[in-house]
Amino acid sequence: MKKIVQKLFKVLASIKIKRDYILIMDNLWESHANIQDNFTFFQYIKDNKKSNLTPFYIINENSPYYKILKKQYKKSIIKYSEKNCLTMYINLFLILPKLRYVIDSFQSVNIFKHNFAKIIKESKNITLIFTQHGITFFKPDYINENIYGKNIYDKVIVSNEFEKFLFMDRGKFNNGDIIENGLFRWDKIADTSTNQVQKSIFLFFTTRRYLSKIANIEQSLYVKSIKKIIQSIYQSNILKTNNLKLKLGIHHSIAHIFSDFYFNNDIEIVSEEGIAKVKNEASLLITDYSSMCFEFFIQNKPVIFYQLNDIEDCKRTTPELDLENPYKGKEDKLFNICKQEQEVVDIIRNYIDSDFELSKRQQKQVSSFFYYKNNFCKRFHDYLILNK
Repeated sequence: MKKIVQKLFKVLASIKIKRDYILIMDNLWESHANIQDNFTFFQYIKDNKKSNLTPFYIINENSPYYKILKKQYKKSIIKYSEKNCLTMYINLFLILPKLRYVIDSFQSVNIFKHNFAKIIKESKNITLIFTQHGITFFKPDYINENIYGKNIYDKVIVSNEFEKFLFMDRGKFNNGDIIENGLFRWDKIADTSTNQVQKSIFLFFTTRRYLSKIANIEQSLYVKSIKKIIQSIYQSNILKTNNLKLKLGIHHSIAHIFSDFYFNNDIEIVSEEGIAKVKNEASLLITDYSSMCFEFFIQNKPVIFYQLNDIEDCKRTTPELDLENPYKGKEDKLFNICKQEQEVVDIIRNYIDSDFELSKRQQKQVSSFFYYKNNFCKRFHDYLILNK
């Protein structure tokens, strides 16, 4: 059966015919993953009645978004299923003869069996493009030829010169493989922070893969560090005295651990579905090294980088998967890097006094992270049409 499927994939991918289909995917590995990256581009094409591309979006069958999207977009939505994969492969067989592009934000193309990714990569009729799910500024060591690199993809989208060099140096892409643009979800950014009756601070930390290897997550240094910074901000009294709300973006796998904050009027736990709205509304972000910082930068809103004290847990489990010092060598490009809770509180006070405005120096620093600040979907769509 495996050989038959592989052969059929190869035959369908090699047919020389007019191709205008595009297969779009985000994170298929995790069923609860948000779909704000490439799905934004899928929506753009669907809404663009003049587009010459026909998009298909593939999504995990266990995603909370699957049934909603299937009802709205019908045949344009393909269900990814690990166990009941017959329907999925039939859909892939049907679109392969006219497939021109595969765009992937999470290296999900490798999740498919029967050498699907390899066959797509080797096809002269199909271009496989890595669009990213966050700027890789903090994670250069994650990139090599076989991870987000040239052995997997034909081309890659980058947001700035730093990334361009990174993917050429580590990912072994050629200059012609680089598409200068930015993340599609940035098209949905609309700064509404100045319109809020009650200003807010958004606290969001990158999840750790090693947490799955810790028996009692509540006792992990990761959770303890997050709780410590929350308590420090709350106990400083800056929320009450300045009519501020602290909004927490907590990964769904550990959200229950923070239940003791649910009934505090000055603190709000934000669902994954609500994060996009909160990013626009918040006046300031506190994070470790989430790429969400660039969405605040693109809005000229301040960010505080707070280094969680979880290095020992990381070393004790799987140190190769998580970062010990994400800021090393980047100190001149960033600002507000903190290790102590009081530092964070003091910086928040300063931003309250300046009505959350960046200094001129900080504005210059954040502008260096972007080739462009708008029209990300349109620019990429025009690129695809030009190279179709």
